[in-house]
Amino acid sequence: MRVLLDECVRAGVRKAFAGHRVSTVPQAGWSGINNGRLLALIGGNFDVFVTVDQNLRHQQSLAGLPFAIVFVSVPDNTLAAYVPLFDLMLRTVDAARPGDIAVIP
Repeated sequence: MRVLLDECVRAGVRKAFAGHRVSTVPQAGWSGINNGRLLALIGGNFDVFVTVDQNLRHQQSLAGLPFAIVFVSVPDNTLAAYVPLFDLMLRTVDAARPGDIAVIP
């Protein structure tokens, strides 16, 4: 699967997704783009979007998107905070289908 990590997600989190093609928002050239426009760009280019931006669910209409979104909740944005969730994150991405919304943990 093609996985996109939001710019607010530590780039080192890509290690959680072995076997998948992982990019970050900055690598895609989309840094600083507002969420509405970003969601439009993701469709057709990525299968799963991983973010820690919990407000996205309340600010944007997520129904019917052509990709899955995985919201990750961590106590702080250090790589160490994500590591215990790597297995769950990988299983969630492996099972993701277009339009799915998943929340971890």
